Amino acid sequence: MAGELIIPSGAIVQGNLTVTGSMLPAIARTKLATDQSASYPIAWEAWRVWDAYGTNLPATGGTDDLGLYGGTFTTNTPSIQTGDVKTTSGTRYARCVVMVPPNFVTGGTFKIRAHAGAKTTAADGSMTIDFQAYRSDKEDSLGSDLVTTAATTINSTSKANKDFTVDSATLIPGDLLDIRMAVTWVDTSAVTAVIGFVGSVEILMDIQG
Repeated sequence: MAGELIIPSGAIVQGNLTVTGSMLPAIARTKLATDQSASYPIAWEAWRVWDAYGTNLPATGGTDDLGLYGGTFTTNTPSIQTGDVKTTSGTRYARCVVMVPPNFVTGGTFKIRAHAGAKTTAADGSMTIDFQAYRSDKEDSLGSDLVTTAATTINSTSKANKDFTVDSATLIPGDLLDIRMAVTWVDTSAVTAVIGFVGSVEILMDIQG
């Protein structure tokens, strides 16, 4: 028997609807609840040498490249580090490409978050982390940098989350973002090792479904 079933508002809550012998109509993604700032970690293996993208990050940071440090299994987790940069100044980089997932809410929040700091000793001058993110047109060209947050200090042995806002006004699901991470430091002390440390990088975004 066909007909229209009218269910009072609030009568169905999560977990109490069972359908047998028929199919519910497709539900548009835009009708689903929005999860705000859902976390999408970037795998360490995604990070590459910034100006030689076909090359894995070195095991030790050097020249202008950040290093991918595996640590000791059961003792340390993998991380990205500068290597010992005491008595020097400079910048080291790593680069990756991230796809905006299909459940991203167009125009919603999109941030890059790094958990970072100085590994054992802070620089006697400064140490910062910064990100740039460019939207690919998928035809070998890029637009402008979408990151609106300036370089942020990580010159502390107390590691902390550092958030970088990405202008999401033009982002749509399926877009490719070319992202470069930079750690910059100034140090003159020769007493102990000064090492920039990044324990994780993740994307925070609004999603539906």
